[in-house]
Amino acid sequence: MTSTTHLHSVQDDAARFEAGHDITDRGSAAAPPTGGDNGSGTDRPVRAPKKARAARPLPTDRLSFSNQVAVLKNVAITSGNNRRGSDSYAMSAAIGLKGETGGLNSRFFRSAGWFELAEARGDYTASPGTLAWNQHVSVDPTAQFEATAQMRAEVARSWFWETLQPMLESGQPIRESLALVELAKAAGATDHGSQLTMILEWLEWVGLVVREEGQIRLRSIEEAPADAADDEKVDSVENESEANAAELTASTSASTARPNPSVDTEAIVSFNLSVRLTADDLQSMDETQRDFVLALAERLRG
Repeated sequence: MTSTTHLHSVQDDAARFEAGHDITDRGSAAAPPTGGDNGSGTDRPVRAPKKARAARPLPTDRLSFSNQVAVLKNVAITSGNNRRGSDSYAMSAAIGLKGETGGLNSRFFRSAGWFELAEARGDYTASPGTLAWNQHVSVDPTAQFEATAQMRAEVARSWFWETLQPMLESGQPIRESLALVELAKAAGATDHGSQLTMILEWLEWVGLVVREEGQIRLRSIEEAPADAADDEKVDSVENESEANAAELTASTSASTARPNPSVDTEAIVSFNLSVRLTADDLQSMDETQRDFVLALAERLRG
């Protein structure tokens, strides 16, 4: 009895990644689905049709957006000032995954200008803009828009921004569905809706566009981030309240210091005049009265 061993060639993983092939975790393969009776009386495995690969690099739909950001940040940390590269295994480990799944966004990040090829085959380093972003948000996590300024300049040379920018440069919003159609045409993508939508999410993250109510528009440089605008509103209310309080205090103080217009100031003067005595008046008073009036006048005179 003889046994047959089935052999297959294994491509270099780094080369496969750079070529754009998806690489999954190495583990036990799941049993292929069966399609039941195929007409010949036997059950045969039915494989799902493989998605045609787009002609342009797209973000992966096998990692959440937050994990993609985490990979970007980890490569920036690893690169540092020494420009040390990260491979797909390191990217996976950084987000708690095994295998090479963490590196599925490498080609897209490189097309965006945020990754650069390292000396070692299959390794990537962070671009200067990505390094600057990480340094900035490490100090001030709330300054996302300011931190991504250099990354916006880098991604402006990408294939997807060159596709969308002419559509948005008028400043008028366009439907997201129209943007996705144009991206699909430019990428040669036929069944990649979720990945194309993620491109819009990245453009919003980096601060180039604003997405709202199914539309997308160019973001002006002067436009304050939504969270910053909210803070400014709160500060404005607080400042207005403080100003009103200060005005009220000043008004109260001024009111206290100024004579009340309703009070007859002449009555004060007439009071002083009413105690002015002539020689005849003094002669008509007894000694006690004269002493009292003279003492009072002396006291009022200060």
